[in-house]
Amino acid sequence: MMDRKATRAPLSERSRGQIGRLVSMFHAPGRTMAGLRASPTIAAVLIASALAGGIKVTAVSRAADLETAARHAWDEQSRLMPGTISRNLSDADRERALDGVRSGIRMTRNFAPVLGALGGVLAPVAASAFFLLVFGVLGAPARYRVMLSTVAHAWWPAAAVSSVLTAAVVAVSFPMAPERMEEPLRTSLAALAPEASLAMAALASRLDLFLGWELALVTLGFTLTLGVSRRRSLTVALLLWVLVTAVTVGFAMVARFMTMAVGAPPA
Repeated sequence: MMDRKATRAPLSERSRGQIGRLVSMFHAPGRTMAGLRASPTIAAVLIASALAGGIKVTAVSRAADLETAARHAWDEQSRLMPGTISRNLSDADRERALDGVRSGIRMTRNFAPVLGALGGVLAPVAASAFFLLVFGVLGAPARYRVMLSTVAHAWWPAAAVSSVLTAAVVAVSFPMAPERMEEPLRTSLAALAPEASLAMAALASRLDLFLGWELALVTLGFTLTLGVSRRRSLTVALLLWVLVTAVTVGFAMVARFMTMAVGAPPA
């Protein structure tokens, strides 16, 4: 027991090692990923991912002033559901409805840091479970701890840069125009087609610079930590991207169908 404790690095040294790995993912991702196979680390990267997610979601939620955001949300609802929203409301009824929209936006802003942090942690956790299952089926089983460490470290650089740039752009451009509130950085193809349908906008949003960075690092990570070929690693990484994209586009199509069915103006 004493020998076991003696060979274990002090807590401060292990913490510095984990933070060092976060930094080295920017300039030496291959060397960092190779080290995860024998010594996977999780705590620091998940904490950092939660922080990055909280910063980004908070910045996006506050990209415009409250009144602009509320009126934009109201106008979008009126455009998509003219039968239920754009009825002949009195000024008093309209103002009461707008108050409800403002209250909803305030609540979203209050919970944005928590929601962003949860998303930053749950995304790599869920993705790791999916990859573990797929690689197991393909005959390349791995320990979940190694898988989670690989995916979280691959996700971290893009998440960090995206959150910092988003916060900076929002701070410099505040208050932002309504059409830029949801994507201040405009790094996906959705920025090139602002008038696209919901389904096309959802698809274009998945063609994103930072998602490409994540896919590249995940592919590299699987090659080094699992010992599988780069082609197989890329195929499995793209499989998750395709599934998430299909779900995103599917929800957009369902939302569009529902708004057309429920919100159609009366004949």
